[in-house]
Amino acid sequence: KYSNGKIRKKAGFVTDLGKKYYVRKGGRIRTSKTFRIKKKYYRANKYGVIMTGVYKWKGKLNYSNAAGQWKKTAGFVSWNGNTYYVRKGGAIITNEAFAINNIPYDADAYGRVTRLDIPDGDGDPVINVAKSQVGIKTGKTYWVWYYKTKFKNTDKTPWCGAFVAWCYDQAGQYDRVTVAKKYGPLGYVPTYSSYANKYKKWVSIDDAQPGDIIVFGRNMHVGLVEGTYGDYIFTIEGNAGPTAAWGSKKPGAVIRNVYRKNSSKIKGVIRP
Repeated sequence: KYSNGKIRKKAGFVTDLGKKYYVRKGGRIRTSKTFRIKKKYYRANKYGVIMTGVYKWKGKLNYSNAAGQWKKTAGFVSWNGNTYYVRKGGAIITNEAFAINNIPYDADAYGRVTRLDIPDGDGDPVINVAKSQVGIKTGKTYWVWYYKTKFKNTDKTPWCGAFVAWCYDQAGQYDRVTVAKKYGPLGYVPTYSSYANKYKKWVSIDDAQPGDIIVFGRNMHVGLVEGTYGDYIFTIEGNAGPTAAWGSKKPGAVIRNVYRKNSSKIKGVIRP
């Protein structure tokens, strides 16, 4: 309980020795809880102190501003001269490369963010085509070109594979990937992996080049390698991003992305 000569029983925030607490109605200080007051969220540690700045909560870094208001929406924050990125839900990104609005970043083990430079793609014709599509928020062009069927902006028309094939076609290099059609449609991600297995087209991620095809997860997603630099591999992907059908059942876009080369998200790289 909180007392300033007299036990406080009215609910509200109090400050003592520079630390902020929340007194519940009746006098008890709230501890070890996330709670909401007037549509704002706060977090009190086991001693009742309202958390501020960057701190660990249930094993993950989180951020609350100087007033103690916890940030649970996605976005960048600054604290003690460093920049951090908060995911939707409140966790700060750590030990991961990521892209926001087609700009690549990396977060270290403490969540501190550094902006990365995008490689130029070495003039690769496939990547030049892909670059021209960054920002497109529908897969209609790629889907209709390949499947010749009606497109709907839902997860019923996943178009990442069709985007890859379209870029090769527009670059005048479609013949490099057509042999893969022996194993299924080019709009179907496992087709690329089956082709690479049969023709030994997998290459080391350290040897990845602009225009290579990159496969993710258990053949769940596919994109194009824009380039590499140091420990990072940069990509251009269709049907991707925070609203992508891949994993969220919502329409995606053509985006730039970046990964650490040791990312568990990457299945491998194919050079057709």
